[in-house]
Order: sequence, then structure tokens, then C-alpha cells
Amino acid sequence: MRSILQDYYGVDLKTIEWWCQEEEDIPFEPAKWIKLKRVPEGKNVDQMLLDGDLEAALYPEVLPSIRKGSPKVALLFPDPKAAEIDYYKKSGIFPIMHTVVIENHILEKNPWVAMSLVEGFQRAKEACYERMRDPRSFALVWVQDLMREQREIFGADPWPYNLEDNRKTLEAAIRYEYEQGMIKKKPEPEDLFFPPSLQRIQHYV
Repeated sequence: MRSILQDYYGVDLKTIEWWCQEEEDIPFEPAKWIKLKRVPEGKNVDQMLLDGDLEAALYPEVLPSIRKGSPKVALLFPDPKAAEIDYYKKSGIFPIMHTVVIENHILEKNPWVAMSLVEGFQRAKEACYERMRDPRSFALVWVQDLMREQREIFGADPWPYNLEDNRKTLEAAIRYEYEQGMIKKKPEPEDLFFPPSLQRIQHYV
């Protein structure tokens, strides 16, 4: 998110003091230019925002103050959905949020595990898409309109399980992580995957 603000909105990340609420799952040493601090014990990002200790917040969930309609805070983008669509159309990047990781020692002994998982997730995804065609599966009034809009923007499969359709997004993520000191060198996207899992998989539904 930081790098998107830098690339597409001209935000100078070096001028910002960053406050982190959660501990990293995997410790890392950020780039020296990143001014990183910890939210004090007993406080949280939302309360610091309300108290004026923070000027803005990037958070994976809608903050309680926003949900409750506090007059002290407002969304950076009045129409977040429109901003996200505009970003995708301009950049061609749909940020990846989750990955599946297998320990090397498992793959060395059982290389079939990689493709088995890929195929299993592909089957599950396609079964989900099939179920979503039934409007009775959701308690949403305009679900079919939403699905049609999604297809018009992202195509039939917003989450393709292959390298080529995700290459641009992966290359951007690698560059961002390198620039912010999260990784010491920039690998090629192919280097991130167990080779057999890079082959094209068939559609099951």
C-alpha cells in the first residue's frame, strides 16, 4: 500500500513517520530511510487517530471510528471502490493478499504435493464460481449485478492460479519489497515457485 501511494499519488514515503500496531510474523530490518515506530502498549491505531496523535492510518479493516461515523475522521478516498477500479485499470495490478507455502523438505520427498494442492484449490475455486451463479446462495439483493460488474472489470476469473496472469503484480511486489528493505535481492517471479507448479492446469468445472 505504501508503494502504491508513492507510485500513483506522489507520496514521499521518506517524509512519513510510520507507526506499527502489530508485531511482524517474520522479523525483518526495514530500509534505513523508513522511520518505523511501535504503537505504545495500551494504545491502538484507531484511538491514536482520534486523539490526533496520528494524521492518517492504513489498516486492513474498517476502523471502529469510521464504522461509528466519528466526525473526527474520514476516508482518504470518498469512493474507495471507484479508486480501486481506477487503479486496476491504469496499472493492471490486482494486489495478491494470500499465498500457499510448502516447506522444501516436503517437496524434496514428495514433489507431487505441489500440483496436488494447486489442482485442489483450482477445483474448489471453480466449484465456488459455479455456486455463485445461483442468486439464492447469497443474502444480497443485487448480487447478480455485482457479479456482472466484477466480470466486466476483471474477467471471468479474477484469481487465476498461474504465473503469467500474475507476473505484472508479482514483479511490482518484488520491486516494492526490495525498495523498502524487506528483501536483499530481487528474484525473478519464476524463482518463487516450485517448478512443477508453474505448468498450466486444466479447468474442472
